[in-house]
Order: sequence, then structure tokens, then C-alpha cells
Amino acid sequence: MDSQASEMNARLEKLERENRRMKKIGFVTVVFASVLFISGQAKSNKVVEANAFRVVDATGKVVGTFAANDEGRSFLMLTDSTGRLLASLQGSTLSLGSVDTNTLIRLVSVPSFTSGGLHMAGSAGKFDVTLDEDSGGPNMTIEDNKGYSSVLGRSDLVLTKRGKKEQTPAASVVLFNKDKKVLWSAP
Repeated sequence: MDSQASEMNARLEKLERENRRMKKIGFVTVVFASVLFISGQAKSNKVVEANAFRVVDATGKVVGTFAANDEGRSFLMLTDSTGRLLASLQGSTLSLGSVDTNTLIRLVSVPSFTSGGLHMAGSAGKFDVTLDEDSGGPNMTIEDNKGYSSVLGRSDLVLTKRGKKEQTPAASVVLFNKDKKVLWSAP
């Protein structure tokens, strides 16, 4: 039992290191892209609009946007020439896409970077790590594209015998069917 716990701790530590690394890479990418964009503006005749900066490729297709949304919050979005998302930064959410697959990695954090989560999605399903108590965490959820899921950590479940909604502790595992009914749980 201790070896399983230490293996789980090692995996969580690795995931946390990767999360920190991804945040650093995202920050460096944003700064680098901003510097390239600003320095490139002085040397070229690219279009700059009052409420957005757009980067276009040689054919005129938009491959980068730095702008504000309808609520006035800024965002940076990088795409390939077909419009497929490569990376975006909106508020405290960094999203990284893949050109050749349907994979998307999303890192979410509040401004203090003390909570948030990691959200990844692909053609077979999704994987979420939620750390916010308001979002039902801490937990890790794996869900396939048919809706079946496994939750390690806190989860809300409805006990059919009592009909009462209860929350499992962080030290629990729950398997749900596609209708979100409990198939198995421990403890």
C-alpha cells in the first residue's frame, strides 16, 4: 500500500513540475512573440488596428491575434494558416493545441497561481486535474468520449438508496457510467 502511495506521490510531483514548466514556457513564448511582433512592426507595413494586433502570413491569412474580447479582457491567440489553434493566453488560462491531432492542453489558474487545474482533451476523451474547492477539487478525472469516467479524489455523487447528494473525500476512487451513475467506489 505504501509503494502505491509513494508511486502516486511521485506521479503528482512530476505532474506539478510539468505544470510549472508549461507555465514558464507559456510566459516566455508570450514575451518572445510580443518582442518579435513589436520589432517587426517598425520594419514592415503590416496592418495595426486600434483594438487589435494581427499577424498574417505571406498569403495574408491571420496566424496571430493580440486583442481584447467584448468584456475588455485581453487575449493572445496563435493559429496555423488553416485557423487551427496552436496556443492562446486569456486571463489566467494558457491553452496549447496540436497541429496534427485534436489534442488540447489547457492550464488554468487564478491570478495568484495558488490554485486552478490542468485540462487536456483529445479525440478519445479528456483528462482534468482540478485543484479548486469551488470546482469540486482536488481531484483527477479521466473521461472517454462516450461519457464513462473515473475520478480520483473528491467527487459529488448521488446515492440512489438514500437519494441524498454526498461528496466523497479526497482519498477516494469513483467510477461513473455515461449517465453519471456510480458503477463502483472506494472507500
